[in-house]
Amino acid sequence: SVSPTVKEIMDWFLLWSDNLLSERMARLAAKASGNEFNDKGVAITFATQLIEMGIDPSKIIVKDASGLSRENKVTANVMAQLLYKIHSDPLLSKLINGLPISGKSGTLQSRYIKTAPDAIGLVKAKTGTLTGTVSLAGYVQSGDREYAFAIIADKIGRTNSASDRARKTVDRYLAKIAAPLAIPT
Repeated sequence: SVSPTVKEIMDWFLLWSDNLLSERMARLAAKASGNEFNDKGVAITFATQLIEMGIDPSKIIVKDASGLSRENKVTANVMAQLLYKIHSDPLLSKLINGLPISGKSGTLQSRYIKTAPDAIGLVKAKTGTLTGTVSLAGYVQSGDREYAFAIIADKIGRTNSASDRARKTVDRYLAKIAAPLAIPT
């Protein structure tokens, strides 16, 4: 049998938020970069990559690559800077097409349909969820432009209903920005 390509693997874990697979890929990237095949190696690899992209890595703490550790820390500003750099890079921007699409695919497949139908198909983003925290980071189309964004709703109630309310608020907020490309008639 033929193994999937690295891009196919990345598209899968971005689309479906496969934390185990993202952890494994980050460790493989750390090893390929000459670092250890563990969380420490991943942290060094992340910091090195951020520096090469002109982003200050002192604003993040990486304890694992799955995003499941409560000790992981990242600011919305650093995340938005990273997303902007990815969008601007011809090679890295290919990752964007692997992101879930609002109301259409992956972890965003059932979002936006009832809460923000005007934004269906206009948001490409990665979800994040821990108890008491929900986040969404990616790109929103507004006419002929695409904007990078990172939203972290933290210290919300530790219930599913509180998380659902936060997600719906994020979706409605992005719907205020989202607009399809206007085709001249």
